[in-house]
Amino acid sequence: MELHVLSTGQMAPEDWARKAALVEKSADFLHIREPFWNEKNLSEALKLYEERAGDRRKIIVNAKTAGATKSTLPLHLPETFLNQAPEGKWGISVHSREAALAAERAGASWIMAGPVFDPGSKNGVQGRGMENILKMTEGLQIPVIAVGGLTPDRLRELAGKVHGAAVVSGIMGQEDPAAAAEHYRKVIRRWETS
Repeated sequence: MELHVLSTGQMAPEDWARKAALVEKSADFLHIREPFWNEKNLSEALKLYEERAGDRRKIIVNAKTAGATKSTLPLHLPETFLNQAPEGKWGISVHSREAALAAERAGASWIMAGPVFDPGSKNGVQGRGMENILKMTEGLQIPVIAVGGLTPDRLRELAGKVHGAAVVSGIMGQEDPAAAAEHYRKVIRRWETS
């Protein structure tokens, strides 16, 4: 199972670059989702990350981040962008079966479905449960990444059911994001081998 690490939406470019470099070895992909950044912030974050020997191939930029659509990096789109699918590699957040099917037809490389559980990063948002996510994405041929309230203890419920797990506050919101990411990776390995 892939581990996708998402920024918190409240990070400074320097903070994101530092934490991203720390968690990179445990993460398969690093998502920049910073709606308050401008294009200069995105460029600065990428430069600082690469200076720390970061692997740019792991980065996905959310379209809500200024400058994302001008970059050559893979894009992650909110569901409202479904009819504006870009060229190249892209994924999308979906909240219904209809949107999941439409995303696949439109050429999405992956979908992110959730929230599975109550997300710690979004107050007042309730999880839909794994069963609902599976019904929503049943039969899709593209990878499904689960998101929302995914603690290490909850990863067992995802094993063998989705292609990946996306984590926000459980990693980037921690004092020691490297240790948190490594813990998630160890739990994923344990469930993959059992």
